Amino acid sequence: MDLPPVEIAPGGKPCFGADSDVYFSLSHTRGAAMAAISRVPIGADVEQRRKVRDSTARRILEVPHGDLDLFELWTLRESWFKLTGRGDLRTIPISRENGVITLPEPSEGIQCRLYDDIPDCAAAVCCDGEAPPEHIQFVDPKRLLQNAFEGKGNDYV
Repeated sequence: MDLPPVEIAPGGKPCFGADSDVYFSLSHTRGAAMAAISRVPIGADVEQRRKVRDSTARRILEVPHGDLDLFELWTLRESWFKLTGRGDLRTIPISRENGVITLPEPSEGIQCRLYDDIPDCAAAVCCDGEAPPEHIQFVDPKRLLQNAFEGKGNDYV
């Protein structure tokens, strides 16, 4: 499958261009990378769970967030921002109560999901127009590298 050329949208987000019906979002953190490709606009984020300064955690968690932990909240905010281009990453009002994620207004048609499929990481995807997948596929980086060195590098492209 040939992909259209990558362009830069207003606001600096890479995209396939206005005429394309394929959307993507990329994210990386220490030890993991995430690529999300969709037929609807999409935002994705992955963050390694790690120790952060107390002052950083307080600043991120100062807005009501329900039962979301620090990294769940951050990945939801980041994926929301990548999708919409709106808000301040430190204060985007997203929360979860009893398993239901509440998004900022306006959010009609936008759905978000959290994932714990990547070891030691939190991840989130937000889509405009349909629900994100129930699961994401984790591929061990060692397996990717092994396939690349054995000439099987296109297995996951």
